[in-house]
Amino acid sequence: MKKVFIGLASVVALLLLAAVVLFYVATRHEVPLTDLQRKSLPGKYVATPAGTLRYDWHGTADGPVVVMVHGFSTPSFVFNKNVPALVNAGFRVLTYDHFGRGYSDRPAARYDADFFDAELSGLLQALQVKGPVRLLGYSLGGGIAAVFAGRHPEMVSRLTLIAPVGYMAPPAGTEALLHYPLLGDWLFAMVGQSTLVGQFDAEAKLGDYTPDMPPLFAEQWNYVGTRTALLSSARNFPYGGLSPEYQKIGKAHTPTLVIWGTADRSVPFEGSASMKADVPQLQLVTLPDGTHNALLNRAEIVNKAMVDFFR
Repeated sequence: MKKVFIGLASVVALLLLAAVVLFYVATRHEVPLTDLQRKSLPGKYVATPAGTLRYDWHGTADGPVVVMVHGFSTPSFVFNKNVPALVNAGFRVLTYDHFGRGYSDRPAARYDADFFDAELSGLLQALQVKGPVRLLGYSLGGGIAAVFAGRHPEMVSRLTLIAPVGYMAPPAGTEALLHYPLLGDWLFAMVGQSTLVGQFDAEAKLGDYTPDMPPLFAEQWNYVGTRTALLSSARNFPYGGLSPEYQKIGKAHTPTLVIWGTADRSVPFEGSASMKADVPQLQLVTLPDGTHNALLNRAEIVNKAMVDFFR
């Protein structure tokens, strides 16, 4: 019996050692993102209470301000097909990379609703944007924009949400395993980057993205903290629990436009019904057979809807 126990213990030890080695191999390419490196990187940078954020202003300096909030893993360049339409309409557009993405800092924090609300508040304060602004959020950014608009109604004159989170079902399968400490960290290191980069490249081949986007998307994974920031966002943001925040928007009567594709498999269109109940003044633009990338592959329709609404 003792020999059996020793044998099993040896096998477990070897498996744990193999797991550690694989984790090291999967993450050894990561390097810190420093201010010195940023001197050769594009964009502008501003210090906020939680760290340095990368941002860009687009358009005329005296136009009405539109703030665009990107989603889970693709930085602000996801709006490359949308910003020009707003600029041409006379708006001054602010885009930025979330913490943990693009060229912004990767603070060790709990990436929940409070964190992202403070992120946007800190950015606007640092840039001395007084408001109210026109606010647009996509995917996870839609949930963030909804939280911000609900908590700071005086700062938002009009709100546009594209495939916004907030009413999603609990994670299942492999995605649910990511929520377990250690196991989830190991799994995300093993398959998280390759899965997300692979999906992005596949969508690029469909023509959803401009040629410069895939290498930029992959580049952010080279920096220490990207993986942990994304995993923390997956674990801690309330993707299915934002009904109270949306109800605040409804009670504030903030003019709200929602643009959503019926074939969205990332953030199911079915959530729009619950959102309409929470935000009675909501205007819904439905994109038949539209996917989660509708802001890119249906850019003409999306751009016209948001420009007309923000005007």
